[in-house]
Amino acid sequence: MKTYIYFLLLIGFSATAQLNIPAHFSYVEQGFYEQLVYDKEANTTKSLFSTEINPFYLNSYEVSVQDYKQFCDATKRLMPTQPDWSNAKMPVVNITYYDAIDYCSWLSKVYNMPFRLPTKTEWEHAARNGEYETNNYIYAAKMPNEFVNYIENTNNKPKCISCAQPNELGLYNMSGNVWEWTLQELKGKTTLVVGGSFLDDSSHVQVTSEKEFNMSDRSETLGFRILVEAKDFENYMFLEKAQTLLKNAFNQNPPFKITKEGVFYNHLFVLWNNGYETVSIIDETNHIEFCCWVQDLENPGVESTKPLRIKFDKKNRKQVDVLIEHLNSFYN
Repeated sequence: MKTYIYFLLLIGFSATAQLNIPAHFSYVEQGFYEQLVYDKEANTTKSLFSTEINPFYLNSYEVSVQDYKQFCDATKRLMPTQPDWSNAKMPVVNITYYDAIDYCSWLSKVYNMPFRLPTKTEWEHAARNGEYETNNYIYAAKMPNEFVNYIENTNNKPKCISCAQPNELGLYNMSGNVWEWTLQELKGKTTLVVGGSFLDDSSHVQVTSEKEFNMSDRSETLGFRILVEAKDFENYMFLEKAQTLLKNAFNQNPPFKITKEGVFYNHLFVLWNNGYETVSIIDETNHIEFCCWVQDLENPGVESTKPLRIKFDKKNRKQVDVLIEHLNSFYN
């Protein structure tokens, strides 16, 4: 599996929702999760069944105390009591499943991009770098090592979210440090927590380590990390770059907006599929043209087959070309 590490600078839409540090995400390729079982008669491990895993971006680190406190401050909720050993760079613990879901919901609103917890299969797939046929992945290395924080090397407390070496995908502390919540797929009021913690021995900090946990309970050994599906993450990054290029093309004062829904120009709107797919330049008049099916927001239900045309300064033609190339690249 190839390794991709993306650094997403998370900048919120208000002072109370602003995260001032970059959040690190690692790309996990599409693949198949293999449910392995041991065959005693054959003395070998076999695949019982496989489940397709769609590509996603997983937070390289466990959510820190600092990150979670920003959420609590922004939403005016009580910060859960942290252990005496805790500090801003430690993984946040004493978090219920519902707390973790609320954190994801808050981030989703701030960045207009859906965050969630990983499923158990997504989490394990990332932890073992998609390797099921052999033990040729980092978290299968003999312990103690520099990758796993467990009872033999932690002095009864976890280490900071980056105080270990990452796996092949740039993911830190997937095994050990603190257990992590996964998205509920069980019936009732429990879900799986995975990975083991700083209080567990080597047999319980494996990529396959899991246990059921009540979603309303808290523990000083339990935290979480967040996931964004690949399409949503890449759409976000695409739009972030589009906003920068748009400002460059119009001297930091663009006359229209580009969103994940489409193009907004005054009271006119062109859906993403109808606009970005056929964006072009009219050389004779120096217009950007989005075609077609322009909607009038002041007259709902009214559409025009005429294209939306927006004038640009001829002196900025090079910057406009770069913008158009970027918009058209979404479909390539």
